[in-house]
Amino acid sequence: MKKVKVFDTTLRDGEQTPRVSLKEKSKIEIAKGLVELGVDIIEVGFPAASEADFSICQEISKTLSNHEICTFARSKISDIDMAGRAIKYSKKPSINIVTSISDLHIFEKLGLDREGTLELMESSIKRALEYTDNVYWIAEDSSRAGKDFLNASFQHAINLGAKTVTYADTCGFALPQQIASDISLLKQSLSSKDDYNLGIHCHNDLGMSVANTITALCSGANEFQGTINGIGERAGNAPIEEIVMALRLHRDTLGIDTNIDTTCFRHLSELVSSFTNIPLPVNKPIVGANAFTHSSGMHQDGVIKNAKAYEILDPQEIGLKGNNILIDRLSGRKGIAFKANQMGFNLSADETDVLFGMVKAYLANHAHLDDNDFIKMISESTTKS
Repeated sequence: MKKVKVFDTTLRDGEQTPRVSLKEKSKIEIAKGLVELGVDIIEVGFPAASEADFSICQEISKTLSNHEICTFARSKISDIDMAGRAIKYSKKPSINIVTSISDLHIFEKLGLDREGTLELMESSIKRALEYTDNVYWIAEDSSRAGKDFLNASFQHAINLGAKTVTYADTCGFALPQQIASDISLLKQSLSSKDDYNLGIHCHNDLGMSVANTITALCSGANEFQGTINGIGERAGNAPIEEIVMALRLHRDTLGIDTNIDTTCFRHLSELVSSFTNIPLPVNKPIVGANAFTHSSGMHQDGVIKNAKAYEILDPQEIGLKGNNILIDRLSGRKGIAFKANQMGFNLSADETDVLFGMVKAYLANHAHLDDNDFIKMISESTTKS
């Protein structure tokens, strides 16, 4: 079984979500939750962004000194010095350096050429190695880079001493076919004698971040970056909970797994949602309110007989006690009787019939039936039958 590393960037790339700003206490609490979850690397922030960011990164490196703590830096000496000083208390410090490698970014954004980009990589990676021997290098806009320079820049980073080199679909541009081709090409072209990790970092602009990340892992990458709940720039980053659970469900087919304790997902997801003020969509895979909720009579009947009929995952795997039978206008007798039984009422067939009629009459004019009203109807049904 291939074990892949999980690099969490909730506290860095996730905080780049528009209108999100996490306080120190919130960041520390999330970081502690990430340790419990079992992520391998926690990218705690961008120290050069502000004095507050520097202070928070340094405080987390003190608080969680035994866990691998990573700070982010652009390919600028001043950024790298700030990143290095911010993690000086960590026993497992690392620095993640970003360099643009697409011609669009190189020529238009940075005003450089390819040779200048390689020189920029050299000066920044060498500087980072003065602070830690565990340097990450991430290639911004990899999916829109020329294939020749993609390979050359990755090999250059490895030659300079980067321990992990990461392909970044920065703008969520790529389709899985391209990811498979690019990652396979990198695995074939990079020197086999070098000791390095190959990472993948995907954004979700086309809704492809999970598919692209899993494709990369299947094509040779052995580490992925993502965030809790998929928060991040624009449409967000690859959601860690979705990737991990997809790998876990298809573990026997893909031969890939992580060291994540999946039972921590629900709590940590709610924690991040609360601190960022980003509500979870009810239909969010894995952690959304409807992920294990059943309302139609056909589905309720199937789940009551065997939960696997409509649940590919056990809700307890992500930290829930069980599934939820929701009573609405599509619910059938079996679902209504089952829900009543869950609440401690063992109804006869006649009582169930009466309750069924009352529920249907109520829901003809209401969108939903809450538990308190349902209990009142159960009480009434037992006296009318």
